[in-house]
Amino acid sequence: MPNNTQKPDSTFAKVLWTVLMLALLITASADVFRAGWGSGTLVGRFSLKWLLTFGGFALVCLVLGTLEMLTLWQPERLRPLWQRALALRPRPTWGRYLLAGGILLLAVGFFLYTPWGTIFTGFAFRLCVFGVVIVVVGWALTSDPATLVSWSALLSAAVLLGGVFVLAVELTNVSGYPFALYWSEGNRLWDYSVLYGKDLYNYPADRAIPAAIDPGRQSLWGLPFLLPSISIVGVRLWSAVLFTIPYAILGWMLLKPCKEQFAGWFLFGLWALAFLNQGPIYSPLVLAAILVAGARKRSLWLALPMLVLAGYYAHQSRYTWMFAPSFWIIILAMVQPAIEDFKLTFKDWLRGGVLGAAGMLGSFVIPRMGPRIMEALRTGDQITVETIEGAGHVLSGAGVAEATTRQPLLWARLWPNETFGMGIVLALVVTTLPLMLLFVYLVTKRYIKLNLWQILVVSGPLLAFLVVGLVASVKVGGGTNLHNMDMFLVTLVFVAALAWEAGIGERLGALLRTSPVVQTLLALIVLVPAFSALLGAHPLALPPQDKTALALFAAREYVSCAQQYGEVLFMDQRQLLTFGFVENVPLVPEYEKKLVMDEALSGNAAYFEAFYADLASHRFALIISDRQAIREKETGESLAEENNAWVQWVTEPLFQEYESVENFKLVGMELFMPLGREYTCP
Repeated sequence: MPNNTQKPDSTFAKVLWTVLMLALLITASADVFRAGWGSGTLVGRFSLKWLLTFGGFALVCLVLGTLEMLTLWQPERLRPLWQRALALRPRPTWGRYLLAGGILLLAVGFFLYTPWGTIFTGFAFRLCVFGVVIVVVGWALTSDPATLVSWSALLSAAVLLGGVFVLAVELTNVSGYPFALYWSEGNRLWDYSVLYGKDLYNYPADRAIPAAIDPGRQSLWGLPFLLPSISIVGVRLWSAVLFTIPYAILGWMLLKPCKEQFAGWFLFGLWALAFLNQGPIYSPLVLAAILVAGARKRSLWLALPMLVLAGYYAHQSRYTWMFAPSFWIIILAMVQPAIEDFKLTFKDWLRGGVLGAAGMLGSFVIPRMGPRIMEALRTGDQITVETIEGAGHVLSGAGVAEATTRQPLLWARLWPNETFGMGIVLALVVTTLPLMLLFVYLVTKRYIKLNLWQILVVSGPLLAFLVVGLVASVKVGGGTNLHNMDMFLVTLVFVAALAWEAGIGERLGALLRTSPVVQTLLALIVLVPAFSALLGAHPLALPPQDKTALALFAAREYVSCAQQYGEVLFMDQRQLLTFGFVENVPLVPEYEKKLVMDEALSGNAAYFEAFYADLASHRFALIISDRQAIREKETGESLAEENNAWVQWVTEPLFQEYESVENFKLVGMELFMPLGREYTCP
């Protein structure tokens, strides 16, 4: 790696670095070799195109390996080349930024908008490209005319790459494709529409439409449905915004921008974007965190309503989030004096306690006691202790047991498995351990002078959120990524902001020059989320337009015919009704796929009694579902427990009374009609 920064001095370090780099380049070449093998008959089984591609990439790897070894072992031989590279770098600041932006856009275009992004998915290949891109972008961003590439420029390049890829990946899903892009997307779009877009459906106006979604997410993601005739493109764009921009806003809200450190402030927001995307984290929790960050240095009278609102919104979005805003504000209030070199005073304790109580008022007291008290006031009944009886059930032993045992816990998903290759624990270690170690380093080196109480205030909530996240992750239906570690990951962003204000921000340049520990940990903190964003990038794969049009036409024809004989159930693909792809169909709100799956995972026999009765009576003339198959998976296969629960509770009973009449594999839709029906559709 061409670099004028501090280099390894020991022979061992040089040998280790050389071996690692050569191993990476060889493995990356092997990725390209495997991608092209079998494409033709030249030189074994290569086509001419792939032979040239592999040969060209191998040559590039040879050049990179040579440059790296010379940089480590005989840097003086490369001095003329590095001088030439210095001369080629644009002088004006805008020119360097323009060049860096162009390189990042080329990388985005390669992986997201060309077929190569689907073909070149190998870990080593992508890591090799990642390294080259951040070195070249770092070279462009380095402002010192005598330095080829600086540590701070390399880290900045990685942050920019991570942020750009997170945004670009989300934007690839913004399309007018009428069918679901992934397992639950179509019905999620339906969920979002119900609150503000009830008039989109053929359903009695005096009856509420039930939806299996919390009010917090529904009210936020449903905002586009306040606009008349909003399209599926607009709603998907709004979803892309919600899964990206709030992450960055949280980072920016936690730090105070100033002219001297504006670049650091901006990059911290982009780092938060890439870091939280590793969950990914649902935006309502992030919005609650933004309110907490905004209340941090406000007057008490302004901060109090912000904490009440943060707590209330967190609870309305997911009840397990109810304590998060209170813990966050207590962490900020109690650690802030250490950052400002002040001792923790009674006033700090009081502020933290009062604001924490305000968060609990919004998250626990108001949601549970408010409706009962309002009903008592409306009816004129006396408000007593019994009026609010049961408000604390969720905190009781029985309440916790009910929440954690309603569905099976699959502890094996903590470790590498077919459902989530790395497993929850290893992924969490890679994602979060460097940041936690850096914070510990700053505390031990007294950059942050914490007393015992302050250490407990930080570590206590982190431990609690870690335990809650791990339990939620191993519940059947979870464990496919880190999104259930949401409170833990957001808390670490707060910790990162405290670390930045405690000295990393002002001393960044000096620490990178003098501290190998900070160099290593900061590199991991920045590089891991950035590479994670690039590693998961691939073009949006859609079926050919003619196949999509055929499936949509068939759905319309079958629905039109079946309506003459009975009700039509959209168990899946409900967005076809939401956006008018299929029109004039009376809505059947029951048996929505996500809700049915949740009940199947819980083994709720009482719930399925009505479903089985409706199947036996052939209530539905047509059922639109995702593709069904009676195939039980072996333990250890990907999502085996979820698949088997669905087969047991849904697929097998469905096939006893209904038969498949159309199976559109490419769009993931299957149509079912009753066995022995006396009508023909279409």
